[in-house]
Amino acid sequence: MDPIARLVAEVGEERAAALLTLRLPQTAEGMAAMDMVDGDGREFKMLVRWPDDTAGCPWVVAFADRRTRKTVGWPWASRKTPM
Repeated sequence: MDPIARLVAEVGEERAAALLTLRLPQTAEGMAAMDMVDGDGREFKMLVRWPDDTAGCPWVVAFADRRTRKTVGWPWASRKTPM
C-alpha cells in the first residue's frame, strides 16, 4: 500500500494533510532586538506560604526577545488562597 494512502487510512484525511504540509522555518531575519517580544505565564499548582503569612499559588510570567531569544523579564505574582 502507498505510504500516503496508509497514513490517510490510519489518521484520516484532515490530519494526514496537516502532517504532510510543509512547515516554513520561523526566522527573525530583518528584525532588531526588542522589535517583538513573546510572553508566557504559568501557575505552579502548589500551595506556598507567603512572607505576609498568607498562602497561595505562585505565578511566573516570562518575556523573551524574539530576535535574540533572550529572556528580558519575569515577574512573580501570587493567587491568595484562604487557609
